[in-house]
Amino acid sequence: MKLSNIYYKMFEIIKNLSIDSAIQAAYEIFNLPVSVSDASFNILAKNSSKVLNNDICWNIPIEEQKVPLEILKIFQDNNIIEVVQNNPRKTIYLNWGWFKDYPRITTSILNKNVIIGYIAVLCPLEEYKPWFDEALQIVADTFSIIMQKEQSLLKNSNVILNSFARDLILGTINNSDLLKWMSLTKLDLKPNYIMMAISTSSNTSYALKILQNELSVNSPHIITYHFNNILYVLIYKLQNKDFKEKSINKISQAIHSLDCFLGMSNEFSKLEEITLYREQAKIALETGQAINPEKNSFVYNDYVLYKIILCAMEKVELQNLIHNSIFIIKDYDEKNNTQYLDTLKNYILNQYSIGNVSKLMHIHRNTLTYRLKKIEELADINLNENQILAHLQLSFYILSIVEKS
Repeated sequence: MKLSNIYYKMFEIIKNLSIDSAIQAAYEIFNLPVSVSDASFNILAKNSSKVLNNDICWNIPIEEQKVPLEILKIFQDNNIIEVVQNNPRKTIYLNWGWFKDYPRITTSILNKNVIIGYIAVLCPLEEYKPWFDEALQIVADTFSIIMQKEQSLLKNSNVILNSFARDLILGTINNSDLLKWMSLTKLDLKPNYIMMAISTSSNTSYALKILQNELSVNSPHIITYHFNNILYVLIYKLQNKDFKEKSINKISQAIHSLDCFLGMSNEFSKLEEITLYREQAKIALETGQAINPEKNSFVYNDYVLYKIILCAMEKVELQNLIHNSIFIIKDYDEKNNTQYLDTLKNYILNQYSIGNVSKLMHIHRNTLTYRLKKIEELADINLNENQILAHLQLSFYILSIVEKS
């Protein structure tokens, strides 16, 4: 098809500002299946039902009217989104990795150099023609004009809710104005609450945008706001235990699918204290990633002690934070080939239980008792003093952090 004919056809479509007309025109140009999604991977238009092969990356989104997380994971693993984002106004022939057997051409739909959507055409190699590359850009520009119109209307309808979410999560709403905002947005923000902070493992933010859209559409009783490369999520109406577990599990599964990380605050009942719990969520996220980078989700109570330690380690020399008896016993073990430091560590970190530590170390209770008395003599300490026990426990936590770094 001549490019001049394509320009004319799409110009006629622009007059109607109709996505359905545009997708039909695209099909007539390529004579191949075409689909268009917005930047959050919701399917806006398509001109075919499921295709007759095992192309799940086409069939499932067409069936569900959106690209689900498991398909986005395939996109992510094959580096597709990054390639398309890094090549604006360029048609990509996608035929590598998973897509080797299911090739297609694709490109982004841009508005002032910002991606607002994607278009794809199923295109086996024998069907590909050189003029497809420029034709797809013409079609993408047509969809850009149509989508700008629709997204402008959508943006205007959501501006109040977006402003409220921002001010609520950042803690800039006065208590006296909260009821007015709730009335205006028609939200019933009853307790209890949990704050979450979510980040992505890459420098791109598309995973967070996808997740934000997924949660906003499919999860009840949540408010989200994306700020400084972190997606903050407020879950409300958590009085029901089953709903609480389902909500947390659903979000946890989503962040795992997209290789994101989740920090979660304690549960709270006063919305005016949201900034405190937003900080808890962020602390859990950042400290959890530092201490246990192999995990995806972190709860504040599990990491607050580590946060205290990390703050102390920034201000005080490491040796001055650790109880001196540990250095004394370590030196004795090295000279005498004994296991007193390991014994002390197990005793401190297992709640001072003679029975549990004996089983753990496979030694007799009397042997353990003897070792503990020997430790007290060597280090000149009393293992019945709470302050010494607390300092020793803190010291072993510090050493565990040093070992992981």
